[in-house]
Amino acid sequence: MESLKPDSLPSNYISANNIRVHYIRSGQGFPMVLLHGWPEFWYTWRHCIPALARQYDVDNFMKPGNIQGGFNWYVSSATARLLSIKEKLPPVPKIEVPSRFLWGKRDPIVKPEWSDRLQQYFTNFMIDFVDTGHFVQYERPDVAVPEILAFFKACFLNAAR
Repeated sequence: MESLKPDSLPSNYISANNIRVHYIRSGQGFPMVLLHGWPEFWYTWRHCIPALARQYDVDNFMKPGNIQGGFNWYVSSATARLLSIKEKLPPVPKIEVPSRFLWGKRDPIVKPEWSDRLQQYFTNFMIDFVDTGHFVQYERPDVAVPEILAFFKACFLNAAR
């Protein structure tokens, strides 16, 4: 599977809530935003981006070596974390957009048995477990890319109806 080198894509920046955010972009077509958790960055998607960019305009945020994005998230969510600890958060509406999860069977960080809580937060989701650790897209791009493409194709077919 084709991979990207760290400096193979131009750096772009956008300001959001007074925070300067780095992102990379590859491909053309309908936008596809690849999200990740902290301290991960776009480079863990490097094995997937070339194949996805053949059909989509792929955007991914945060530069290798830049952990500022994660710190910015923690700063911006401080109030909500405190309210959560005090059990004073207002009810959160469920996410209704179609969502797809590929969860590592051997994930030591977000354990597979925790997936039983997804229905508390999502109304329309699919989940499959893959024989990987935490980084499914990095460890098994051969599984992740076809699943991502199939999911987006199904979403577009359903939207066209």
